[in-house]
Amino acid sequence: KLRCVSCVDDDTQLAEATGNALPNCAGAAFYCDDDSVLVSEGVPANWFSSVCPVTCGTCEDSGGRRMDGDGGVDAIGWLI
Repeated sequence: KLRCVSCVDDDTQLAEATGNALPNCAGAAFYCDDDSVLVSEGVPANWFSSVCPVTCGTCEDSGGRRMDGDGGVDAIGWLI
């Protein structure tokens, strides 16, 4: 499993890692459900959703409840 450190999309990391091919999470949200194209290019499975947890809805608080990134509190949890 990839770890979701905080419930914040990291557009900067996404853009840097993809050479700006994917400049932001919201514009590439389709990779949340199917990252097979990225995986075929050598990216670890579920990497996109670990970098874009708000867009993908994969944040969880410590009790296992999904977080949406709103409310001003970072959620620490595991990406599912």
